[in-house]
Amino acid sequence: MILSDVEAQHLTERQFLDRVSTCLLKMKEGTAPDGQTLVDAIHQMADVKLRHIAFEESIVLPLARQCLHDQDWVEIADAFTTNCTPRFGDLPVDDFRELFTRIANVAMRAEPLAEKQ
Repeated sequence: MILSDVEAQHLTERQFLDRVSTCLLKMKEGTAPDGQTLVDAIHQMADVKLRHIAFEESIVLPLARQCLHDQDWVEIADAFTTNCTPRFGDLPVDDFRELFTRIANVAMRAEPLAEKQ
């Protein structure tokens, strides 16, 4: 059950990342109506990601600490250190930081979101 929840969350995150990517592409092509769509997509993606992190920290990691051995943690750390994922390939950390900065700068230039009631 927990692993299927994690997998479903990853799929949801991918959908929101795709939405942000689409918005960025439309803005680059000049076909986006305004930056607010991008800002909304980034906010939604961040909300999904924060909920996922909270789930992993409160449920998944405590269980993993009970079940995994030291060598398992070494292999996990090695996998994250290589920064190679099916989604991003060999995208270097510096390139990711630069992309994040560019997205944040676009979001800051857009009008603030209206307060949700």
